[in-house]
Amino acid sequence: MNKTIDRSMFQSDDKPCVLVTGGSGYVGGHICKALSEAGYLPVNIDRQETAWSSTWGPFHKMDFRYIDKVDPWLCGTSSSSQYNVCAVIHCAANSLVGPSVTDPKVYYDNNVIGTINFLNYLGSRGINNFVFSSSSSVYGNQEIIPINEDFAELRPLTSYGRSKQIIEGVLKDYNIAYDFRSVALRYFNACGADFDQEVGQVKDATHVIARILESIINDEPFTIFGNDYDTYDGTCIRDYTHVWDLALAHVSAVDYLIKGGPSEVLNLGAGEGQSVKDIIDEVNETVGRLPKIKQGDRRAGDPEIVVADIWKAKHTLGWAPQFSDLNTIVETAWKWYNSENFIRRTE
Repeated sequence: MNKTIDRSMFQSDDKPCVLVTGGSGYVGGHICKALSEAGYLPVNIDRQETAWSSTWGPFHKMDFRYIDKVDPWLCGTSSSSQYNVCAVIHCAANSLVGPSVTDPKVYYDNNVIGTINFLNYLGSRGINNFVFSSSSSVYGNQEIIPINEDFAELRPLTSYGRSKQIIEGVLKDYNIAYDFRSVALRYFNACGADFDQEVGQVKDATHVIARILESIINDEPFTIFGNDYDTYDGTCIRDYTHVWDLALAHVSAVDYLIKGGPSEVLNLGAGEGQSVKDIIDEVNETVGRLPKIKQGDRRAGDPEIVVADIWKAKHTLGWAPQFSDLNTIVETAWKWYNSENFIRRTE
């Protein structure tokens, strides 16, 4: 597709507006920064407020599920709306794998029912460019690695993964019925931090790199969950993707939809896998020390190997990971955890 983007049709304060749900979060905050640097005005709606909630654009503290009741004129495609929105990026969701196994109703209420209500609101306001934060959790265990989004059978192991799968199906139906176009981006293990230390993980994050770095800071043991997987060192293998690469992909997805691109489902990853023990070795090399390492049992819902085939994202969006080597990921994350911004927010 070679169309140029006519940004003037979406002007608000001289910038086209993109509504971002969950922009106060880790991935959402990086997306807001990337949108701003690309010339968009990110409008963040989130029920949580963090130090970067309004750094790159307006912030409205609200639950996306009730936007039609709280502020129905917040966004749209007409002059009656506060923001003339050209696209929406939907990051807000319950996302912890473990709790999704023990308390699934929360995940279906927020991630499924809430998102469907939100989609209906957007449709009523004339907005039909939608970027969805999906997840590699839709895949579960796969025999063929790397995982290709067009050929892999979806086998989610948790209600979190199923909630993402359900919404992907809803988006497909809405595209056929209402010409509601979307790009669903299946994340593979977001990690790392902003190079300027303006945004990063909050305290007590749950993914492996954040856990091991916080274990060092807090002088606490780090637990490896499972060492009996059928992998080269017995630990889980994941595709670790720098969060800034993910943020740039969202900007590319917005550009793609504005140009008139058809709905797509795309993997976002580094395209290669690393084990938990690989992470430990990299942390030791980059940081120069490790916490005490403990061995624990497998966690429910953890697949063995998850690695992305990213060919389709490269060719559809013109995107490729630039910062997803382990050294850059660990180095930027460690700088974040030792930055004044992180320390000030955890005091």
